[in-house]
Amino acid sequence: STQRHGDISETGENGNVPRYMLLCRCVCLSLVVCLMATKSTCEIPEHKTSTAAETIFSKSISVLCFGDSWTDGNAAGLQEVLRSRGHQNVKLAKEDYWGFTADYFAKNHHIFPQVAHEHKPDYVLLSLGGNDYKNVYWKQRKMVAPWTVVREVKQSLKTVLDAFYAQHPNVKVVMYGYDFPGNVESHLNRVVDGRPLSLLQWAYNLVGVRIVNHSAMLLGEAYRELELEFKQRGHSLTYVPLWGTLQRAEALAKGEKPNFQYRLSQPSPNLYMRDPIHASTKGYVELMRSLYDKFFAQEFVPTA
Repeated sequence: STQRHGDISETGENGNVPRYMLLCRCVCLSLVVCLMATKSTCEIPEHKTSTAAETIFSKSISVLCFGDSWTDGNAAGLQEVLRSRGHQNVKLAKEDYWGFTADYFAKNHHIFPQVAHEHKPDYVLLSLGGNDYKNVYWKQRKMVAPWTVVREVKQSLKTVLDAFYAQHPNVKVVMYGYDFPGNVESHLNRVVDGRPLSLLQWAYNLVGVRIVNHSAMLLGEAYRELELEFKQRGHSLTYVPLWGTLQRAEALAKGEKPNFQYRLSQPSPNLYMRDPIHASTKGYVELMRSLYDKFFAQEFVPTA
C-alpha cells in the first residue's frame, strides 16, 4: 500500500516496528491523550471579535494583536503592562479568531493584510500555529510525528507572512508562540470511561509532560527559522521565546533564585492557567511583562 510522508505505519524487514517508529508512536499517543483530556474544558465555538482599547492610548504608536484565542489574552495582558510602564502614546487593537489555524489564514491570505490595512499598525503581535498542532492530534486523530506537523505549520505561516509583507513591508511583527500547556492529570478520567486511571496518570507524569512540552517547543524552532528567513529579505519579524515564563513566575513567587530555568518535566502551573491550553488573566500579564522586557522596552519610550 502507498504510505503518506509522516504516517506512523512503517515496519522493518522482519515485520517488526523499528525503534524510532515506536518512539514516534509514543510521542503521538502522548499528545493525543493530553489534548483529548482538555476537550471538555477547552472546546470553544469558533468566533472572531474585534476591539480597540479606548482608554488611555493615543494614536502615535499602534499595536495590533492578531491571531488565535491567545490573542485575546495577549491584548489584555499587554494593555495592563503598557499602563503600568507609563505608555500613554500606544494604541492597542485586537483581532482574535478563536479556534482558527495558520492553515486557514494561508488559504485565505487576504484576511491578515486587510485587517492590518484597517488598523494601520506599526507593530503586530501575531499568535498562530497552536490550533494547527492541536487539531492534527485532537480532531483529525492523525498518527504523525510532531516535526511533520511543525513543518506544515511553518509553511502555512510563511504563506501568511508573504501575503502580509507584500502589502505592509515596513510593519514590525513579533511572535512568541505560547508557553507550556497546563496540567491535564485531573482530566484524564474524561478520556477513559470507567477504566483504572493509575497507569495512565503514571505514564503522563513520567513521560507525557516532557513529550508534550518538548513537542510544543518544536513550534519555536519554526518561528526562529521564519525570523531568519524574513530578516534576510529585509522585513522585521522577531521571535521572542517565552517558554517556561509561567513556571518562572511561580518559582519567583515562592522565593526561588531569579536564574530559574524552565523544567520540561513540569506543566505550566495551575495558578497561571485558565485551562490546560489557555493562560489565565494573571498568566497573560506575566507573559506580556516578559515580552515587554525582551522586545517592546527597546521599541517604546514611556511618556509618563
